[in-house]
Amino acid sequence: MNVHVKTPFKWTEEVMSQAAEMWNDGQSATQIGRALGVSRNAVIGKAHRNPSVFISKEGMGRDWRSGVTGARPVQRAPEPLVRRSKEAIERAKLKREAETAEATAMRLAIRDAKAGSEAYDTERLVHAKLLVDLDRGECHWPLNDGGPFLFCASETAKGSYCECHRLRMLPSRYTSDLEGI
Repeated sequence: MNVHVKTPFKWTEEVMSQAAEMWNDGQSATQIGRALGVSRNAVIGKAHRNPSVFISKEGMGRDWRSGVTGARPVQRAPEPLVRRSKEAIERAKLKREAETAEATAMRLAIRDAKAGSEAYDTERLVHAKLLVDLDRGECHWPLNDGGPFLFCASETAKGSYCECHRLRMLPSRYTSDLEGI
């Protein structure tokens, strides 16, 4: 029984110089790999780890050191300037102002909801339900800390919480700039 055991390949100084010479003569990694009995990826790996011995093949494919291809970038014509009418500028300004006013109103509502939270929760305790008794469209906000847990059960517009509890769960960064208002 003839069993052929392949011995692992060793990159000796002699093999390295031979591969570098072939590389620098312009042969491809596949050709060098076939000549040495290794894969093209092994040759490319050696070339990448030894850039002083394997000189870069400029203009051929991708230069792996700079990440730039040998092709020249396409020159594009500059985009023409678009002039907006005064009406369009005024509409954009009004839209920004409306968005700012809406955001401020929302942040004020959040602040107010957090300020009156204990009173609201105390008021909702009368209508509170156990989790198993909650229906779809009822608020799932817990009102107490101990069992049995009771939940708000107020009507929700969308999601799992009523408007007051939805505003309370938002982070304080939405209201931090409203101090003193």
